[in-house]
Amino acid sequence: MAFNASDSTNNYDQSVTQGDSYGFTVSYKDATTEEIIPFVTGDTVTYTVREEYANDTVILQKTITSFTVEGKAEINVTAVDTAAISLGRYVFDIEVEKASGAKTTIIPDSNTVCTLPVLAVCPQVTR
Repeated sequence: MAFNASDSTNNYDQSVTQGDSYGFTVSYKDATTEEIIPFVTGDTVTYTVREEYANDTVILQKTITSFTVEGKAEINVTAVDTAAISLGRYVFDIEVEKASGAKTTIIPDSNTVCTLPVLAVCPQVTR
């Protein structure tokens, strides 16, 4: 799975079976030039999942500080991570803090009007 924060579909919803692992690659584009802006040393990409946006409790958080040769962030969630999450629907976002200190939420992108993407955690049948 790969997310490009400038994807015109703006559909970033995810689904995972409790106890399974999943991963995805994140990149984003300059809004004006449409060129991919590579993540570089000193940048931080943070994937945060909460029960709802106003809830202070973090259900899952992954922080990425090392990037692919192409400058993309690879976010990997383990089976242990998802086994610890109760079944249900959660909201998430992905924020970038550039080495300069500038922070930008790239998913959902600025073209999405207050619609947070959903992570659905589904029941596992095979154990």
